[in-house]
Parts: sequence; structure tokens; C-alpha cells
Amino acid sequence: MRKLLSHAIDQWKLDHYAKPVRAGEAQHGRAARDAGVSIWEMHSYVREHKIRVQYDPEEFEHDLKTIYARLG
Repeated sequence: MRKLLSHAIDQWKLDHYAKPVRAGEAQHGRAARDAGVSIWEMHSYVREHKIRVQYDPEEFEHDLKTIYARLG
């Protein structure tokens, strides 16, 4: 029962925080942070639901810096 409830809550968060992405009001990176999921999980959700994502240069630069920092 707890697993089912947890899954339902996670799904609701994805649905809820993807709405601003769908409306062009937020990036999927921010939606992932707000929903408490990984960027990859949100990216997968967005792609699966055919939501257009606007990926601006600032977010791309931030993502590159994060990747380089993790690689050392």
C-alpha cells in the first residue's frame, strides 16, 4: 500500500511540476529540482509526454559546468 501511495505521489509531482514546462514558463531542470527528481527522470517524463522543452544557453552552460565539476 505504501509503495502504491509513494508512486502516486511521485507521479503527481511529475505531472504538477511539468505544467510550467508545458506552458513555456519553466525549464525542465527547474521542474526536476522542484519535483525532487533527477534531471534525467524529468527529461524522460517530458519526452514521454511529448512536452516541448526550451533549453536556453544559460541552462546549458550551467549543466556543462556541473558535468565538468563531477568529472573532476
